[in-house]
Amino acid sequence: KTVNGNTDAYFISICIPTYNRINDLKKCLDPLLVKYGNSIEVEIVVIDNGSTDKTSIYLMENNVYANTSFYVRENNAGFDINVLDCFYKAKGQYIHFLGDDDVLILSAFDDLIEIIKKDIPDLVVSNYTIKTIKNTYNILNKQSATFTSVENIFSFVGHYLSFMSSLTLRKQSIAMQSMSKYINFKFMHISLILEILSGKKAKFIYLSQPIVIATDINPTTYDVADIFLCDLIKSFQLNFNKLDFKKLEPFFISTICHCLGSNVGIFRLLFNNSITNLIGLEALLNLDMIKSLLRRIKRHFART
Repeated sequence: KTVNGNTDAYFISICIPTYNRINDLKKCLDPLLVKYGNSIEVEIVVIDNGSTDKTSIYLMENNVYANTSFYVRENNAGFDINVLDCFYKAKGQYIHFLGDDDVLILSAFDDLIEIIKKDIPDLVVSNYTIKTIKNTYNILNKQSATFTSVENIFSFVGHYLSFMSSLTLRKQSIAMQSMSKYINFKFMHISLILEILSGKKAKFIYLSQPIVIATDINPTTYDVADIFLCDLIKSFQLNFNKLDFKKLEPFFISTICHCLGSNVGIFRLLFNNSITNLIGLEALLNLDMIKSLLRRIKRHFART
């Protein structure tokens, strides 16, 4: 199955893959229906991935607007397939992914639409706000910026780029490309980003304005070390020979620090601010995927 290239029905589609989070989904979706119900430029797509709670009933009761497309899957097909199916079914020129436990900041989303109309980017990565029991804070303190290379945007944003609810993609940038080869990476939204970059220049925008409010509670099935350190970095092998590793160093360091809960400064001191020295991680980590990646990095610099 390939991505449908016909994206003329709406300007932007809000895509929400969901599974067994009926209470969170209501907080996420109800404001969208009030604000954008029957909108002529904003589509709302939700796919229930075989939930065993009352999600399907809630979706059927609220699928009453011309611009809503709600689907219920009989069985859980996995995260990647559900994200990809949202992408397939959306009819907007742009796709904004939204986690079912995140709340979209509606005024910021309106601003995002206007920025997209003006600049026509291939990808927008937006800041987001974390809500904890004691505090609420923006995740990044950086000014908005525009980039034309994957290395620069990944280095600038770090592992925070993996946060699905921050991503807005231009669908035409990867229209008619088969994405099934990326299933089971557990980061299908990252694979979609990398596919945008395949063989051509692309325009990326980072927006400092937070677009969603997220909680600091991870899903119970979320294995940080497994996903960030193995599957996320694994996806880089898609365009491995095209990447500039020196520019990607801040991203790798940011990712590793997030997984191990260490201070970024410690890692920069330990590895002497050089990604070639990340080979030292082999002595610290017993992860085959990282070892393989680091060996390839070492060979890359040996050739250059």
